[in-house]
Amino acid sequence: MISLLVESTIRSLAFAGAIGLVLEVGRVRDVGTRLAAWTCVLYGALLLPLAVPFLPPLPVHMPSRAANQKVIVLPVATQPTYRRAIFTEAPRVQFNWRTVAADLYLAIAIGLLCRLAFGVFATRRLRRASRPVSDTRLQSILSAQGLQAGIRKLPELAESSALAVPITIGWARPSIILPDSWREWSDEKTEAVLAHELSHVRRGDYATLLAASLYRCIFWFSPLAWWLDKQLRELAEQASDDSALRVTTDRTHYAEVLLGFFKALHNERGRIRWQGVAMARGARADRRIDRILAEDRKLSTPARWPVMAALAAVTIPILYLSGAFQPVAMAQPTPA
Repeated sequence: MISLLVESTIRSLAFAGAIGLVLEVGRVRDVGTRLAAWTCVLYGALLLPLAVPFLPPLPVHMPSRAANQKVIVLPVATQPTYRRAIFTEAPRVQFNWRTVAADLYLAIAIGLLCRLAFGVFATRRLRRASRPVSDTRLQSILSAQGLQAGIRKLPELAESSALAVPITIGWARPSIILPDSWREWSDEKTEAVLAHELSHVRRGDYATLLAASLYRCIFWFSPLAWWLDKQLRELAEQASDDSALRVTTDRTHYAEVLLGFFKALHNERGRIRWQGVAMARGARADRRIDRILAEDRKLSTPARWPVMAALAAVTIPILYLSGAFQPVAMAQPTPA
């Protein structure tokens, strides 16, 4: 098991490194495109351990000196003889590092999976305890923005006193849950918040970030797992910030709204780590605020089908090479 996990980690690191190199060489800076690319890396890394046994192998011959080593066998007559010592050897205690490594891996993985399961369970309880919102003003804003974003089935709109910031949960039946203070919001703030959350719904960020959390639990020893989880959360929030900025003309006002959510989240006591996409969790507040206030920055665009087709044309061959690569030792020619 350990060898399979290590091999999958190495292949995933090679896959992610190749995609990162393509993004840097192509100077891809659009947040929507980068988010789509790293999402492909996440699902590719999850798929690799299952797909490797079924991929046609691609043997690559690697030079090896071991094949050229000659074994010298001494004749029986020339082999030294030793007198047999008469003593009783105490049994040696052998240290099985594979068993210890497997036990350590399972202990940490089970702990992380239990933490993830608790977050999912708490989120389901939050969803059942939340109250539906039937306000005409909110529903009209949600319908107009959903139609503009091309969302066929609008998410459920609810409120909860247990929240300090808006949160999007669910994938098949997504819900946007607002803090109960939403009645005090201005129309501009309401439109920005709903645009931000609908952006998460349209991309399916809840499912992607849940998969990233699962990948981090299974491959907790890999730096890629932790980096991907953080990177995807930051890019998702940045892309949703740009969606909110399209419906508001005042960047400063939206920055103040976001700062207010960060402050409310910081002042909340005994908060639970919900397994959802929270508006004020992800990238650091100062980085997001600086990015929002940058007037000369071009807003990112959602990844359309031409971008997704180009990503598929790049990622699929790299994914195959990462999974099918099989090094084969090749003997070096011996000098005459």
